[in-house]
Amino acid sequence: MGGYAVGMRGCYEVLVESRHCGPGNGYPDFPFLSDPWFTLFCEIACDEAMKPGYGPGEASVGVHLDLERLAPVAAGRRVRLEARVVAVDGRRLRFEVAGEAAGRAFVRGTHDRVAVDLGRFLARLPSAG
Repeated sequence: MGGYAVGMRGCYEVLVESRHCGPGNGYPDFPFLSDPWFTLFCEIACDEAMKPGYGPGEASVGVHLDLERLAPVAAGRRVRLEARVVAVDGRRLRFEVAGEAAGRAFVRGTHDRVAVDLGRFLARLPSAG
């Protein structure tokens, strides 16, 4: 397994599109960035922080997420999500995550990820049928 340390950082920036907002996700009355998308964006920022520590064949999976929406974000806005490792317990890392759009915070929270050997992890998938 790779090397991880408190203080490692990652970020992810993306332009919010209409497909990221409520109407594109089954909520026609909510024309702003939906939870599944800002959750994914936070996960990507955390994974970016871990990438320098990955060993060969290693990846990470999310195991815990606690996010608070602070403000809505409309389509057409660029968002930036930042993640910082605040704790390392073997292969499990805890991140503080924060997102902003147009200089205003829109999400914050914590996210835990575990480093895995991707081949072994995928081998545990049950077959369909």
